[in-house]
This record gives sequence, C-alpha cells and structure tokens, in this order.
Amino acid sequence: MTVDQLWVLIAAFLVFIMQAGFLCLEAGLTRAKNNIDIAIKNMVDFVVAVTFFWLIGYTLMYGVDQVGNQIFFPDFNQSPELILNFLFQVMFCGATVTILSGAIAERTSFKGYIVIAVLVSGFIYPIFGSLVWSEEGAGLIHGALANIGFYDFAGGTVVHSVGGWAALAILFIIGARSGRFNEDGTANRIPASNLPLATLGILILWFGWFGFNGGSTSEFGGGTLVVILNTLIAACMGSLGLLSIGWAIHKKPEVDLIMNGILGGLVSITACASVVTPANAALIGFIGGIIVFLVENLLIRFQIDDAVSAIPVHLGAGVWGTLAVGVFGRLDVIGTGLSRPEQVLAQLVGIAVCAVWTFVVASVVLRITNRIIPIRVSAEAEQIGLNISEHGARTDLVDLLGAMEQQSMSRDLTVRVPIEPFTQIGEIASYYNRVMDALQETQQALQNTNADLELRVADRTRSLRDANQRLKLANDEVKSFAQSVSHDLRSPLAGIRGFISEIRYDIEDVVELLDAPIHDNNDAQKIFDERIPESLTMIDDGIARLDMLTGNILQIAREERREHNIEVIDTQNLAESIVNSHTSIIREKDIMIEVDNLPTIQSDEVFLTQVFSNLVSNAIKYLDPNRKGHIKIYADYKSNDVIFHVVDNGLGIAESSKKRIFQLFRRAGEHHHIEGNGFGLYYVRTMVRRQGGEMWFNSEQNAGTTFSFSVPQNKLMLERV
Repeated sequence: MTVDQLWVLIAAFLVFIMQAGFLCLEAGLTRAKNNIDIAIKNMVDFVVAVTFFWLIGYTLMYGVDQVGNQIFFPDFNQSPELILNFLFQVMFCGATVTILSGAIAERTSFKGYIVIAVLVSGFIYPIFGSLVWSEEGAGLIHGALANIGFYDFAGGTVVHSVGGWAALAILFIIGARSGRFNEDGTANRIPASNLPLATLGILILWFGWFGFNGGSTSEFGGGTLVVILNTLIAACMGSLGLLSIGWAIHKKPEVDLIMNGILGGLVSITACASVVTPANAALIGFIGGIIVFLVENLLIRFQIDDAVSAIPVHLGAGVWGTLAVGVFGRLDVIGTGLSRPEQVLAQLVGIAVCAVWTFVVASVVLRITNRIIPIRVSAEAEQIGLNISEHGARTDLVDLLGAMEQQSMSRDLTVRVPIEPFTQIGEIASYYNRVMDALQETQQALQNTNADLELRVADRTRSLRDANQRLKLANDEVKSFAQSVSHDLRSPLAGIRGFISEIRYDIEDVVELLDAPIHDNNDAQKIFDERIPESLTMIDDGIARLDMLTGNILQIAREERREHNIEVIDTQNLAESIVNSHTSIIREKDIMIEVDNLPTIQSDEVFLTQVFSNLVSNAIKYLDPNRKGHIKIYADYKSNDVIFHVVDNGLGIAESSKKRIFQLFRRAGEHHHIEGNGFGLYYVRTMVRRQGGEMWFNSEQNAGTTFSFSVPQNKLMLERV
C-alpha cells in the first residue's frame, strides 16, 4: 500500500468519525424525548447506506464495467484501488443520508426513515454522483456534468446539496413539528436538550472534515495541505460571518450562531477547497456564514421547520460554495478550459440539475411511499416522544416525566417520583419530591384550616341563629311580661286605691258621728272596730302581692345579669339532693320518686338546681290526693343535646290552660286551690332558653304531666353570655 492509499484510507476513517459528530450535534439540538431515536437513526442510516451503496449504488455511480460486470453485490475484482475508492465514497454516501436525519428530526417514523435512507443511498446519491465524478464513457449519463465543466471538488453539491434538497422535499411532505409555528406565522423556539453535546458534535465534524476534504485529493502532498488549510480558515471565518450578523441583529452571541457558522464555512469550502487561495477561502467561508443566516430566516418565513438548520448549512452553503468555484477558483487549477463566466454558468447548471433531480425524485417517490407507509408519526406519538413511541426506550428523564404526568392526571400529592441516584435527573427528582412534600404539607394545612373555618362558621352560624331565636323569644317574653306585669300590678293598685277611698269615707262618717249626739258615738266605734281594720287588711294584702311581684321581677333581672359558670356536673347527685330536700312532704304524702341514672354533663349548676327544684316542687304540688303519687326523673339524648324529663301521675293540665302554662303569672287552669303565683314555669323556661335549650310538656288531665327540657353539650354553644 502506497502513502497516498494509506492517506485516503485514513481520510475515509475521518469521514466515518463524522457520523459521531452528526449524532452528537443532532441529539444535542433536539429534545431529550427524541434523543434515542436520533441516535438509532444515525447508526441505522449508515448501515443502510453502506448496504445499499454496496448492493447497487456503487454500480450505478461508476458503471458495471468497473465492478466486474456485476450489477448487484460487486466484489471489485479484488482491486485495492476499487476497494479504497468504495470505502471513501461509501463514507460520503453515509454523510449525505445523515444530513436528512437532523432536518426532519422529532416527527419522522422509523419505517419511513429507512425508506428515505434506501432511496437516497441506493438511487438519488449515486445517480447524481455519476454525473459529476464518474469517468467519461462508463455509461450513458456518467460524467455528463463533468463533461460540461462542472467542478465539485469534495461534494459541496454531490453530498451536501443532495442531502439538503432531499431534506427540503421531505419537509414539504411531513410539515413542521407540533407547536413550532403559531397561527399568525410567528415561530416558537424549541429549546435544545444539550448544547454542550451539540458543540462537541461540531468539533468532531470539524475534525472529520479534514479527511472529508483532504482525502478528496486522492494523494498526500502539498495540495493536500492547502486543502486542509483552506478548510480550517473557511470554518473559522464562517463562524465569524454568522456570528457578526446574528449578534448585530439579535443583540446577543447565541451559541447556535457559532456552531452553524463553523459548519457553514466548512460546507462552503468543500466544493472549491483545492482551487482557491487561503484568502479567498476566508472570504468564501465568511459569506457562507451569512448565507446560512439568510436561508434560516427564509425557512422560518415560509414556516419550514428544519430541526437542526441542516438546509441552511448544507444546501444554502453548499450552493454558495459550488458557485464560488466559478467566482474565486483558479481556472488553471480547475483545468476545464472554460472562461470565468463559462465556469460560473457550468456551476449554475450543475446546481440546477442537482435541485431538479433530487427534489423531484424525492418528492414523487416519498409522497407515494407516504400513502403506504406514513413517514410522519401521529400527534400522540410526537407528543410523548419518539424514544417511547417508536422504540419503547426509556430513560431516567422519561421515567421522571412519566411519573410527573401521572401525578398531574391523578392530582394525588402523596405520589413521589422515583429518584435515580448519582444523576442530574435524580437531583431534579429529589428536589421535585421536596417541592411535593411542601405542597402536601401546605395542602394539609389548608384543608385543616378550611375544615376549622367551616366548623367555626357553622358553629357561629348556629350560635347566631340560636341567639336570634333567643332574642325573638326574649322580645316576645318582654311583650308578654309587660302585658302581664301591667295587668297584675294594675289590679292590686286599683284595689288599694279603692280601699283607701273606703277608709276616707269611713273616716268622714266617723267625724260626722263624733259631732253627733252621744248615742251616735257608739256607731263611730262600731265603724272603727269593723270596717277600718278590714280595709287595712285588704291594703296589707295588696301591698304583699305587690312585694311578691316586684320580688319576682328582681329575680328575673338578677338571672339576666348573672354570669354563667360552665362546669362538669353529676346530675344524678344534683337531682337526688333536690329530692332529699322534700323528704318530709314525700313521707307525709307517701310519694314514690325515681331518679334513673342521670348523666354527667357540662352546664351551669345554679341553672340546673333552679329548674329541677321548680319541676320537682310542681310535680309534688299537683299530685292527685286520691291516689299514690309517683314521680320519675330520667334523661335521654338527641343530637348534641341531653334531654331531661320529670314525669308525674298527678292532676294534669286542662286543655284550656295548656296554651298559657308558660305565660308570666299564669297558673294551671282549674287548680286555684293550690298555692302558686304563675311565675315559676315562666322563670325556669327563660333560664333554659338562655342556656341554648328549650322546655316543653305533655299532659293529660287526671293522668299526669311530663315536663322536658334540653341542655346543649356543644362547647361553642356553652360559651358564657
């Protein structure tokens, strides 16, 4: 093997390394949910390219006579030269196909992409390559463009423009990624997943490009060094060209400007690296960077979504670099014998033929294919990402996003995402779980606060409702009280006033009798002895009744002002002590009294003592003297209330008296022979209502009466009033 052959072999390996550069670049510039799909396609398209370029492509490109008259599976006649040429050209073919994967990334089905790779590597690329690089006479079309003077040193058109035109044709078929453009035509920037990885891809491509361009010399010598120098300078100037215009317009040095500028310079110099000076290479690269910027904005204007800017870089800069052969190329080195205008025209013809051939064939074949095998994935598949939808692949990021998605759907804040230790995603998951912990604690606190507020509102509402009810009852009682008091006070006052008038008349009669004859004095004495004492007694009874009435009024006033003391009370002991205070009369009348396991409650002891004392006294007072008396005290429960009952088998209450039994100074109907003032029941019911309870009765005449009252056990209702 000669030095020249060794160099070409090394250059082929350098071009192969560019596959890794394309993989890193495309995976870094696209979203993480598609990076596995990108990696797989970059490997598979090279596998497909090698297979089909060997199967049929190389024969189509160089003619049957060069591969032992075999159309399929050439063995190259064991010729080292043919094998070396195949190895170098198959790397170019692989690079051409890989250009497509980046442009149409994140929405292309795996099956559809394989069809695209087969079409480009097995048919489109070798046919156009035969027009430029095949020897004259190898076939009908072989060397056709070369024969008119078209010059493409290392594939500015054959490789990069073919890839760019094919990508453009496919983009017209599959359309933009979901969400890339708005209805008004404005574009949304889809962020890259890993820019450091993408920049590494640029450096790998740059390194491989030295073999891409340098190996195209087919020899290792001074010309090879010039090509490598031009390649280096053009790459740097391309980056400066795109950076300068992009920075001036966007007002910031974006990383993609630097990266795409380097690629734009490399592609621009590919077609003319062997025929221009380093100074011209610098200018060509600089302009190439600007052209990348202009084509990128043109695509956005027409809403063409190129995921990695492959078309601006490979098609835009490829066309410019091919045209630069005629504009800047040294005609003596090109060796076509054409003048500069003729060379420019030859370059334009080659560019046009490439456009028509690649774009038309790709459009027709792939539109037909798209009807059979959809090239674009479904919207759902695109949404979840091609890693999962196309390959069922999972990553820690995918697992994290999946867990977060499930949690967002279930709205269960107790769910925690899995943590992959010692990874960045694991750190994100850890912090996410901490956020969820805080959210759960906050939610629980809010729920507790809300429940407490609801309870407080309910209790306050109930308290206000009960207070309003008590106020209404109090107003009604005030009216009744005022009417009763005015009536009952007016009656003894009127009696006293009448008795005083009688005494005045009696005294006048006595005075007249004293002035009369002596026998009339006996009549005066009789008046003093009989009439005056009787009237004075009546006055004394009226005053006593007034005293009783005012005492009762003062008792009500004292109860209204008294501060209630809520405490724990054993009502069994309380009731038994009240019963024991009536021991003498119980024995005298032979009364049986039962106190049936009364509960321990929270209430005011003075209040309970007053109520039980009144009810027990009334029960004893109104027993039927003709049968053995029986009184029972017991309790039951309803909701939050304790209900006490005092039951007797006494005289009962007549139907005509039931409506006024709780009225002030009203007594139980027909039983006027029983002492009482009609104040007690009114008083104790008022006390019950002040505690938030209620009092009622059931009675049947000559059978007995049951008085009942409720005592609330809700703490808020037992607050001091």
